[in-house]
Amino acid sequence: MFLNKVDEATRKIADSFKTGELILLTESDLKTSLSNTIREILSNNYTVNTESPWYDTYETQSTYFIDITAFDKHKLTIKYDSTTHRKGYKYDDEALVIELKYFRYKSDIEEIASDFSKMRLLTMAPKNDCYIIAAARTKELFETAKKFMQNQLNIYRGQYNNKVKVYLFNTEEIMEIF
Repeated sequence: MFLNKVDEATRKIADSFKTGELILLTESDLKTSLSNTIREILSNNYTVNTESPWYDTYETQSTYFIDITAFDKHKLTIKYDSTTHRKGYKYDDEALVIELKYFRYKSDIEEIASDFSKMRLLTMAPKNDCYIIAAARTKELFETAKKFMQNQLNIYRGQYNNKVKVYLFNTEEIMEIF
């Protein structure tokens, strides 16, 4: 459902970053730019949110916060959740899930390992379209991040059920990591 829309939005942000029209200083800059671009591309039925809570009922029984989500707002319901003993929203349809990272320094790169691990849980929801999107400030960071991200993808690939797309870009190129 979201595949072409996320691909289009990611390439648009990467191209803007490449041409200097977009300056990314922090991960929040990337989050704001990408969520706004996705919002422009999707129909009015969909809401695009940042830092959305997701309660893992599959394994950890914990709440995780997702960088960007999108879903059909007309299919959202309010329901009492006996596992958390509180009222909350319930959604059981196609959803977009994006985890982001922006690499300003070499030490930032290893932080993305937690996103690869989190995607293992997020892909258990059968209707989620999942993405990890990262941007690197320099070519050197891009090359180091590419290797690290390929290794992380290889660790979790068998658990993702082919439901995670991974992008990395910098001011010179954008690539999908397989």
